Amino acid sequence: MLALLAPAGAALAKDPPEKSEQYSAVSQYREMLPGAGGSSVLGGDDKPQQVRPLPEQTTERVYADGGEDARVLEEIATSSNYAAPQKALPAVPKAKRAVPKSSAPHDEGGREADLPPVRRGADTAVFAAAGGIFSDTGGGRFGFLAFVLMAITAACVAGAVFRRRDARRD
Repeated sequence: MLALLAPAGAALAKDPPEKSEQYSAVSQYREMLPGAGGSSVLGGDDKPQQVRPLPEQTTERVYADGGEDARVLEEIATSSNYAAPQKALPAVPKAKRAVPKSSAPHDEGGREADLPPVRRGADTAVFAAAGGIFSDTGGGRFGFLAFVLMAITAACVAGAVFRRRDARRD
C-alpha cells in the first residue's frame, strides 16, 4: 500500500537533453521503406541523396575486410539516406589515462608496457554511485523510503519471533 503512495521515479526525471548536431546517427537517422518504385524515406522527406566519399585509407580497409559486402558497407557509410555524415564531425578527445605515467608498468627497456592498469581494492566510483542514489533521487525521498521499508521489515521479523515464542508456550 505504501509503495502506491510513493512517487514514480520517472516523474522525478529531468528533461531530455537538447538534440545534438554532433551525433549524425541521432540527428539524421531516417528509416528507408522498400517499395515497388525503390526505397523511400519514412515520413515523406525525400531529400536528394548526398554521398561524401570515405577517406582513402578507410575505403581500402572496407574492401580488404568487407568481403562480398564491401560495396554495400561503403554505400551505407557514405550515403545520406543511411544517416552517414555529410560534413566533418568534431574529433572525439582521447580518453584520459587510468594510471599516471610514473606508476604505469614498464617493460625491460624502461618503456611503458601496453598493459591494462591493475586495480587494487574497490573502485571509488562504486561508492560514489551508491551514495548518489540517496542524494540525487528526489531530494532524499529514496532515503526516507528505504528507512520505512527497513522499519516494516523489522516489525515483520519481530512479529514472527513473538508468534514463535507464543506457539512454544502452548
